[in-house]
Amino acid sequence: MPSGRTLPAPPRIAVPVFAASSGLFFFALYVLLPALRRQGVSWFATFNLVPALPLALLSVVAIVACRWEGYPLSWPPCATDSGWAGQATGVPGGARFGPDDFMGIPLAGRWWLGAYYAAVLLLGNVAGEELWWRGYLLPRQELAHGRAAWLVHGALWAGFHLFFQWTLWDLVRMLPTCCALAFVAQHCRNTWPGVVGHTFGNSGLLIQIVRGAFGG
Repeated sequence: MPSGRTLPAPPRIAVPVFAASSGLFFFALYVLLPALRRQGVSWFATFNLVPALPLALLSVVAIVACRWEGYPLSWPPCATDSGWAGQATGVPGGARFGPDDFMGIPLAGRWWLGAYYAAVLLLGNVAGEELWWRGYLLPRQELAHGRAAWLVHGALWAGFHLFFQWTLWDLVRMLPTCCALAFVAQHCRNTWPGVVGHTFGNSGLLIQIVRGAFGG
């Protein structure tokens, strides 16, 4: 059961959390990225800061928040009944994702790039979002919204992606997937379905990197 420190997350709490998280990525992509490129920082080093670092921060924040509320540290954190009350990662603005190179590094023979990106995908993109959104925040939204929490959560998560999905159509297009993933997480009371679905849904670039590295 939730600890005594677990608090509901009504809109007045959840909306600022989603907005601040989206703002972090907006800053990284549209302020930090151009600044790094103006200083001559390589595309590969830039990728490690934008967006890999913000994604990793979501994982750390989720684990710290769960520990603060008294949940045991397990994998995935906040993913079991006791802790309950997942677009490809990319850098817009000319980022170097080509069929033969990754961030300016030729792919041929460099299998380590596949391992590197798999770590970014799993530990940052997938773990960061799933642990923070479905593992930590969604259970607190359920305390506030009951059975409808998945719908509120899905709508806010779709809105979170506005830092790179700018149009109303982008928002509408993402709503079914975002809501469906939140529905499954809430009713299974586990983040693993989201982890698996998020991994498969965002693995297109990883497949491209592996194919390029092995001459596919």
